[in-house]
Amino acid sequence: MSTPMFEIPVIKIESEEQLAEKFIELAHVLHNLRFYEKYWNEHYGCDARRNMKKWQKKADDLLDSLGLTLHNNINAVKVVRS
Repeated sequence: MSTPMFEIPVIKIESEEQLAEKFIELAHVLHNLRFYEKYWNEHYGCDARRNMKKWQKKADDLLDSLGLTLHNNINAVKVVRS
């Protein structure tokens, strides 16, 4: 039996409320990141780039807080209740 090259990252959640809060936060950051990337690609400008970079940083910080890194291309994340 072969072992996977990378282990599946595990995110520990303590309650359903925390899961809902994380989901809402992730959706908010992802939506704004995609919006400002699209806006910058269509309109350019320093304000558009600054906003895009701001949301890229928020997304990176959120991923870091969940124990995920940009250096691993993952296909799945395991969420467990702790």
